[in-house]
Amino acid sequence: MAGIPDDVPVDSETKAPSGSSATHSDRPPQISEGRTARRVAPKLTSEDAVAYLIAVRKAFSEKRDVYERFLEIMKDFKTHRLCRVDVTAKVKELFEGRNDLIMGFNAFLPEGTEITVDEDEPPKKPAEFQEAIDFVNKIKLRFQDDDDRVYKAFLDILNKYRKEDKPISEVYLEVAVLFDDQPDLLDEFIKFLPDSNPI
Repeated sequence: MAGIPDDVPVDSETKAPSGSSATHSDRPPQISEGRTARRVAPKLTSEDAVAYLIAVRKAFSEKRDVYERFLEIMKDFKTHRLCRVDVTAKVKELFEGRNDLIMGFNAFLPEGTEITVDEDEPPKKPAEFQEAIDFVNKIKLRFQDDDDRVYKAFLDILNKYRKEDKPISEVYLEVAVLFDDQPDLLDEFIKFLPDSNPI
């Protein structure tokens, strides 16, 4: 969409942007509740887009085909095979009943083009999306005094996992070494792994 940065890799294993130099917002996009979920945050980064993709992947971990279809829709938009109107219609249909994901997606749409949600289904806040953004922000903030070395290494591990199709156990071990003296971060990272028992 207009708000999704072009440098975000869109594929089935997306975990983090490669060498992203975008400055990440200090807080996640603010979404208001109501018939139409409106975007309040004016600027989103590659990291916001990656966090959203992670949230979608996690939400459909048992229905991988839904996640794969979402990626196809995004690829079709980036290659101009679909227009914005078609994309929003397809995403609304694909995420039917998941107002949290629709609201998260609306954060990337231009003002006035947001997907409306069913009034009979009160929208929920996009908790998974927000959790992923909060976790990325926590890492960046915690290691800001070392020139983001650990933060960048973390993104690099996730990017290599995506590109090289590493086993999740190897990713877990690399992150465990990186967060050796930060057990709370390692515990939180485990929640985002596709397999609850990574070792």
